[in-house]
Amino acid sequence: MPIEQPPSTTSYIIFKKGSKIYAKNGTHGHIEYEDTDAATVINWAINQLSSGGRVLLKNGTYTISSPIIPSNYIVLSGEDPFKTILKAKDGLNDSIIKYTGTDDLKEFTIEHLTIDGNKSNQTAGHGIYITHPSRVIIRHVKVTDTYSNGIYLQGTPSTAWGSHISFCYIYNAGQDNIAIEGVNDGHINNVVGGWPTRNNLYLKGTLWLVTNSHFGGGGSGYAVVKLETCTFNMISNCCVESGEDTGILIAEDAKYNILYGCHIRQNGGNGIYITCLLYTSDAADELDGVDLGGRRI
Repeated sequence: MPIEQPPSTTSYIIFKKGSKIYAKNGTHGHIEYEDTDAATVINWAINQLSSGGRVLLKNGTYTISSPIIPSNYIVLSGEDPFKTILKAKDGLNDSIIKYTGTDDLKEFTIEHLTIDGNKSNQTAGHGIYITHPSRVIIRHVKVTDTYSNGIYLQGTPSTAWGSHISFCYIYNAGQDNIAIEGVNDGHINNVVGGWPTRNNLYLKGTLWLVTNSHFGGGGSGYAVVKLETCTFNMISNCCVESGEDTGILIAEDAKYNILYGCHIRQNGGNGIYITCLLYTSDAADELDGVDLGGRRI
């Protein structure tokens, strides 16, 4: 066992030495748990904090052999967003961070980490998959090479709300880079997304503000940004470019959404394509399948 280190204000500090992963108590500095499996140690630390707390992962690559399970009021933090890496083990075939409980996940934060899905050695799995997120924060996180979605937030609109994704770099997802379904009243800002197999951003929620982000690339038959069955969302000051097909697709009963100040360019199909019903005024007839702007905007 390594020499115990000085105390910290963090609840638990996770670090590697040799073949083992250690959990050090951040209050008194004692090592309380060790194992050769990173996910086992991280989940152990989270489970000790029934009232919430911060779990800090020191720099290093942690091979994840089973999902990390979030809990309420926990901050899961890396030391450096590019040097603290959670990498899916070959054959994990599951999500790296995963919450599928029926109760809301409240005020869970993920920050300063890289999540590497290792998709060439998987048959399933998202980078971050959370059901019923309530005020979940994902910030300063890099998510790459996931077999399915990079970040997938899914919930019931009456309870899943108030989540934020900011200052993240998400690319090369096997499905959507970011997928939001049934989660309302959130904010995506300062995100860079690149080269997913499907959509860069798939949004099926209400009252989302998407600002100051760059979405580059979308798969054939998909869109760089797709809004579907959603209302009262705003996409502002974003760059949407280089999709194999459509830049922004507004589809299937999406209403009262605003696009403002966006730069939409170099997409293989339409810059903006609307396939839902379009209301020009309260008294106007509904217009179906409106195509705005041609192949280049």
